[in-house]
Amino acid sequence: INYDSKMYPSPVESSSPPKLVCKNMSPLTDTIYNGRLHPNNNHASITKANAVPKIPNSFEDEIAQKKILEMLERKRRRRESHNAVERRRRDNINDRIQELATLLPDSREAVKLNKGAILRKSVDHIRYLHDELRQNQYRIYDLENTLELCRGRLNNQIIATHDHSTLDLSPIQPHNHHLQ
Repeated sequence: INYDSKMYPSPVESSSPPKLVCKNMSPLTDTIYNGRLHPNNNHASITKANAVPKIPNSFEDEIAQKKILEMLERKRRRRESHNAVERRRRDNINDRIQELATLLPDSREAVKLNKGAILRKSVDHIRYLHDELRQNQYRIYDLENTLELCRGRLNNQIIATHDHSTLDLSPIQPHNHHLQ
């Protein structure tokens, strides 16, 4: 592509950014800002490399130009949509990590933990809770067995009481050998 105009005007000529004029291309009315059209332009994704062609010579050229513009617009919308999806995904992940940080037992630390430390401490705490759960389940199982044994002894005592009219509760003691 040949450029017919100066890309860098002298400070005397203009204080605005240069306009892009290409051979066989119409001058772009929007100014270039860091290699892209000025942010106020609706077609902000069009760069020097893919500038809009000169006024078409025929109906076919006009259709081709419209198709190119539509394609560029579709690409821009698709990229913006993808960026928005990715931003929501990152925000969701960051929100969940911060939520995990508040659930950690030492979350009131003065030092703010980074994401990796939060995840590591969360995994450690979950493992600790799993161990506690397993120990508590075993303890419940042991206590249920002790309770069942005590109920059996109590029933035997009640049956014996009907026979002898005295109730002796001294032999009923909990089965504590696993609790110590």
